[in-house]
Amino acid sequence: MPKSAKQTTLRSHVAVFGIGVHSGLSATLTLHPADADTGITFVRTATADRPEREIRADVRAVTATEFATVLGDSSGPLCSTAEHLLAALRGLGVDNAVVEIDGAEVPIMDGSAQPFVDAIDQVGLTTLNAPRRCVEVLRPIRVVIGNGMGELRPSSHGFRVESELARERGCLVQRFDCAARLVVHRLAQIAVDPLEAAVHPMFTNDALDRSNRGEARIPDGLRVI
Repeated sequence: MPKSAKQTTLRSHVAVFGIGVHSGLSATLTLHPADADTGITFVRTATADRPEREIRADVRAVTATEFATVLGDSSGPLCSTAEHLLAALRGLGVDNAVVEIDGAEVPIMDGSAQPFVDAIDQVGLTTLNAPRRCVEVLRPIRVVIGNGMGELRPSSHGFRVESELARERGCLVQRFDCAARLVVHRLAQIAVDPLEAAVHPMFTNDALDRSNRGEARIPDGLRVI
């Protein structure tokens, strides 16, 4: 990323409506523009028996990851199944937005991130007069949990993702150069794999629990710039 890169937000607000895949409950989700350094902030609208709540979507707000990414705080969950929306925002380079939702779960839409990508594209982005902050990978960092492994490596060619999933019928290997906007759209069209449940035992919430207890830190080999 160029050192002169600026933060972005939406040009206008845009809304989607749908049903939560786990809860079966309907919800309207509205994306609003936001000021620089707001980040991605979720706002659960108030009801007659519940006040409005607000949470900034970062690792400290992740309270569960089994079958869905749940955002919450010490008061409890705010909303679940946020992963496809967050992937769309990150993939399209949205740094700042307010996500207003009137239900407990982000709508599943068609099972992919594409409807959220389409909604963001509908209003477009605008550049803010503030520098974008990012994490620079200084050396390889690997985390192994059971049969699962994740690794970050320095790269001079932008952001590239490589994934490999071993199954009984073979090994699926995918490589994507995420700097290309066309690739972002193709990735967004991938719906949740019905065999995804086979992957969940590889993961643990221990690191997220430590983060929620205030023990999070930037690992050796990374720096914020």
